[in-house]
Amino acid sequence: MNDNDQSRELPAERDPHRYDDMLPLPHPEPKHHMRMPRAKRAAQFAPFAFHTEKRDAEHAPTE
Repeated sequence: MNDNDQSRELPAERDPHRYDDMLPLPHPEPKHHMRMPRAKRAAQFAPFAFHTEKRDAEHAPTE
């Protein structure tokens, strides 16, 4: 790799600072419905946790 390669800018999709200007902005709040409570969100995604735990158990190292 020569000096010119190091000074090139990254493509926009690979730039780790491409969203730096958005970080200080407030998180958008829904205008037409209330936010779902955390307990309900947890219940909604619980079935996916089962699959993750099962996959992790299948790939766990055996002694």
